[in-house]
Amino acid sequence: MTNTATAERSRKILEKCEIFSALDEEARRELAACAKPRSFAVNEPICHVGEPGQSMMAVVAGTVRISLPTLKGREIILADLSTGELFGEIALLDGKSRSANATALTKCELLVLERRDVLPFLET
Repeated sequence: MTNTATAERSRKILEKCEIFSALDEEARRELAACAKPRSFAVNEPICHVGEPGQSMMAVVAGTVRISLPTLKGREIILADLSTGELFGEIALLDGKSRSANATALTKCELLVLERRDVLPFLET
């Protein structure tokens, strides 16, 4: 995917995100340009409970499972996210650790926005 196509896809996904709804078109375009594409294989962990939450992600293609481990070694499934959905925004905003695990259920293409890139847009 070209950088222009990635930026356009990022912008369209960000337009749907409630936390960026106050940004104007130009700001969303600039923020989208900061997004980095990442690929994950089937069953590959994306992030774990307790890890630093320095980024949020948008699902460009594939399905991401959000879950919590139990004390008995099982897994509580919170959500299966598909194209256009976002996750990690809570940890990104509050700077605290991840509150759940995220795993690629299928081959996934994600767009990653780092906290250091997002906060300046939200502050203005």
